[in-house]
Amino acid sequence: MSTQKKSANRTIVDPAGHPVEAEHREPPAAVEAGLWQLHDRFILAQTGSGLAVIDQHSAHERILYEEVVEDLRQGERPAQRLLFPLVLHLTPLQRVTWETYGGMIARLGFEIETFGGDAVAVSAVPAFRHAFDPEEALAEARAAWPLSQLVHDPAATGALIRQLFDGAGDGAGTPPQLLLKGTNFQVKVWSALLRVPPGRVVSYLDLASAIGQPRAVRAVGAAVGRNNISWLIPCHRVVKKDGSLSGYRWGYWRKRALLSRERKALALQQGSRP
Repeated sequence: MSTQKKSANRTIVDPAGHPVEAEHREPPAAVEAGLWQLHDRFILAQTGSGLAVIDQHSAHERILYEEVVEDLRQGERPAQRLLFPLVLHLTPLQRVTWETYGGMIARLGFEIETFGGDAVAVSAVPAFRHAFDPEEALAEARAAWPLSQLVHDPAATGALIRQLFDGAGDGAGTPPQLLLKGTNFQVKVWSALLRVPPGRVVSYLDLASAIGQPRAVRAVGAAVGRNNISWLIPCHRVVKKDGSLSGYRWGYWRKRALLSRERKALALQQGSRP
């Protein structure tokens, strides 16, 4: 691998001969292997045979792929149901593919049914191994509230659940009272999230600008990731600068389903206006 200096940056040529433009960051002196980042996506590491460039996104997708393959070897991959079905409109080719490989798609953990016309409704997706774990959530709650007694009482919480999911998250009805535990900066970011209307999305830069700190994009991203109250504090409405979906602690598919639900609700609302 060769390098060519260009002003303050370094042009790195990959094995295929394609240049990778990136701001050069010297690795910390304590890291003898020479490990550092490019564009917050690539990891560079010194190996015995040279310099390795690792795409973090591709590495993550590879791990998920290997999990799927292993589960299919053992039978069927378990599914996890979506809070709201995700409605997709298929092209003719996509519909033929779905009808042809429907059995394999079901074995992967997807539950899909026709929804009229060219639309299908996805009600469940593959349950990845890092999916929601009730016992882990209870342990986290006990650690956060060590003097509290946790009681399993669905009847007592039913009314609150209906309030949360029958309008509160959509900005309708009376919003519930929330107790937020975080730093002043985190609370400021979460408060800004509450001002993002349903059916709309913002980037991390937009959110940083909204709190008057446009240079604090990374800190804003970290604060969004620390939000413990999904849906009501709508961190799912934050996307990357190019409009693509970013990470979501409750799962990519949940984020996509929430945004799809809100967009459709907004479209119906706007279509009903005179």
